[in-house]
Amino acid sequence: MKEKKGITLIALVITIIVLLILAGVSISAIQGEDGIISSAQESVDKNKNEGIKEQIKLELNDKKIEKKEALTDEEIKEIIESFDKDGEIKDNTYIETEDGQKVDITDLYEVVLGVEIKPGLNRDENDTKKYYVYTAEGFYNLNQMMLNNSLGYNVSIEIMNNIDYSDYTWSTAMSHTELGFSLKEINGNGHTVSNMTINGSAMFSMLSGNGDVSIKNIIFDGAIVNSGGTNVAILTSQIYQNTLLENVTIKNSEITGAYKVAPFIGSVWDENNSKSTIATLKDCTVENCAVKATGFDFGTAGMIASVFSVTSNDIVVFEGNNLVKNVNLYAPNNGYTIHANIYTTDADTDDLVNEAENVTVENVTFENI
Repeated sequence: MKEKKGITLIALVITIIVLLILAGVSISAIQGEDGIISSAQESVDKNKNEGIKEQIKLELNDKKIEKKEALTDEEIKEIIESFDKDGEIKDNTYIETEDGQKVDITDLYEVVLGVEIKPGLNRDENDTKKYYVYTAEGFYNLNQMMLNNSLGYNVSIEIMNNIDYSDYTWSTAMSHTELGFSLKEINGNGHTVSNMTINGSAMFSMLSGNGDVSIKNIIFDGAIVNSGGTNVAILTSQIYQNTLLENVTIKNSEITGAYKVAPFIGSVWDENNSKSTIATLKDCTVENCAVKATGFDFGTAGMIASVFSVTSNDIVVFEGNNLVKNVNLYAPNNGYTIHANIYTTDADTDDLVNEAENVTVENVTFENI
């Protein structure tokens, strides 16, 4: 009898499994986040963007030829806005077409807000308490206005570009109120201030505006503070009134002081026994930093060096997702206690890392100097 040959059940099952795996891989390659369809759509969108930008450039050029001279900023803006579905440039950076296509126009036209009062520094035409910083020189000029008492009360500052401050030094003012001005807001608009050297204890000796004060949407990269004093930080030495720090990152920086040393805030005081929140940190990051307390006591690897309240530690609140990562803390081996907490108070223990709610801590080290 001739032996019959065929596919066994096991071989059939294995074949089906292999085919299912291959089908899954193929579907993922086609429909996944980085798949063929997604990549093709990105290419289509990019081509549309470039096509719209070319149309804008052609119209700008035609208008220039017709006028026989350079176009004014207002004329350029008017032409660009004619391509937007609402007839306006959005967030000073892009337009949106009728079909929902967003087109970045920053390489065609930079929206300059306010009137220039010093190189790189503009003041709002309708609000004399609002300033726009465009360059490192403008940031320096802002600092000089703070020092010579000509900035005004309750001012707001908008950072409009990335700023490399390596050619300048920031000098710390005394007290805002003593100098005749107070800060209301700094909005970095997602920009980076790099290579800032601070001559003194902090950018601001004290945040004490009338009402809420905020610093938000800004990155400090490569900042250096070297002070022999107390209450030493990059942002502010002391806080007395309600202050919000939101989406602020300090990285690759070095902060040195005698004691009460921290990346964000030197100390928070509830001097009026208010029993309310004085400082709120939301979605803030400290990364790749060195914090050095050369004198005694109160150095911190986290964000705030010391909190003084006769009522409650709830005067400091962390919200969202805050991160302290890769921070080296140094202190002298002189018998004094060094606190390495996210924030410290008079009553804190000597724990190397005391995690606060809504704060992630990774790789914080401590050594003597």
